Amino acid sequence: MNKYKFSVIVLLFGFTTAIFAQEFAPKKGNFQASLLLGNGLYFPGENSLNTLLPANNATQVGIGQAGQNESENPAIYLNIGELNNNSITNMAGIEAKYFVTDKIDINLGFSMNMSLTPKRDFIEGDLTVADMPIPDYMYINAEMSNKWFASVGSNYYFTTKNNRIFPYLGIRAGYQMGWLGINRPYTGINDVNGDPIEIYTDSYRAGQMIGISSSIIGGLEYNISEGLNIGFELAPFNYNFGSIQFQPTGMQPYVADSHQFKLFMTPVFKLGVRF
Repeated sequence: MNKYKFSVIVLLFGFTTAIFAQEFAPKKGNFQASLLLGNGLYFPGENSLNTLLPANNATQVGIGQAGQNESENPAIYLNIGELNNNSITNMAGIEAKYFVTDKIDINLGFSMNMSLTPKRDFIEGDLTVADMPIPDYMYINAEMSNKWFASVGSNYYFTTKNNRIFPYLGIRAGYQMGWLGINRPYTGINDVNGDPIEIYTDSYRAGQMIGISSSIIGGLEYNISEGLNIGFELAPFNYNFGSIQFQPTGMQPYVADSHQFKLFMTPVFKLGVRF
């Protein structure tokens, strides 16, 4: 019995020693890869890119219409990092870090959302035979859209009495773009003279958004085990410059800019692996 108790004590001591011997602090030369969940840094809303398209045969060029001869505020469509759409199940991107010292990292972030829809021409049916009607097959626009974001930054890590918890403070600069292009196929639609509208109207329309941001970043990492951590991060201060640009065919480009200053925005939850 005494031998049994002694063996249990030795095993417990060895297990406890192994736990406390774990190194949770980052070290110079470590790499870390993190999955970002929560508030994305894309331009808001999947439909925001539709604003980039000049209307066919438009008599006015602008962003929507807020009133007579008045365009809508571009900030509505360039509002990056708003808090009203912040699901923690949303994958906001990935981040890679390299520790140049025990307390300083260099980090890179990236995310992309691309969509491609092939075109389908209109096919006219035949309804003259009531018993065997052949329906029209409606057309589908060829559409390609792309949203992407890239960032570079650096953080300084602080030590605490708890060897699993590491708060950090840093800076980050980012650039992003949203682009949408639509190519209209044969539509089967004629003008008042009976001619196909494709003869007189442009079949291709496109436009883009660009955004430049600079932020002060604050966050906290908790090490679940050696090499595995979770974290929370937000921007105490963030500046965004955004621009919407599109060009009606044969006309001057239409450009609308927006400057935004935000405090305590873009909260993100992180799942990280360090090695």
